[in-house]
Amino acid sequence: MYGTDTDAGLKKAQGTIASLQKKKPDASFIKVENNGQESLSLDEYIGGQGLFSSKQLIFFDRVLENKKVAEDVLGRLSDMQKSENIFIFLEGALTKVVLAKFQKQSDKIQVFIQKKIEAKADKFDVFSLTNALGAGDKKQLWMLYLRAQDVGTASEQIHGLLFWKVKDMLVKKNTR
Repeated sequence: MYGTDTDAGLKKAQGTIASLQKKKPDASFIKVENNGQESLSLDEYIGGQGLFSSKQLIFFDRVLENKKVAEDVLGRLSDMQKSENIFIFLEGALTKVVLAKFQKQSDKIQVFIQKKIEAKADKFDVFSLTNALGAGDKKQLWMLYLRAQDVGTASEQIHGLLFWKVKDMLVKKNTR
């Protein structure tokens, strides 16, 4: 698992680990984090086994950020694939070279990309909805409403603006 949306990746990894632990309750779980270490005991992870089970579930959390560790891990991917143990990696953005090495040796790869809704919302002016309502242009109002939903504008914000515009129109009608 890799990508820029680390929260979604972590949730998926935790779900996968929980599922595997239900299937193999005797398998021991090891979490390996990037703590600035210069090397990992990969032989222990590849050839080791649990006390009550021959399988271990090993979760590598962003260990490829360390270049030395990344070289060691990438050099041993084929050994990890042959191992009885189950290896799960959670990483940030990967280069094409690293991704290609994982694709050759992995059973499953998942990508988690962070959506950029905030950038789209900046380009959309929600007050254009009130202008269309004030002009009485139903078609334009509907199109703008759909666009507001597409860019992720909160329904409460849309409702509030439209309600404000209706009240404003009623007040102006009574004062004229």
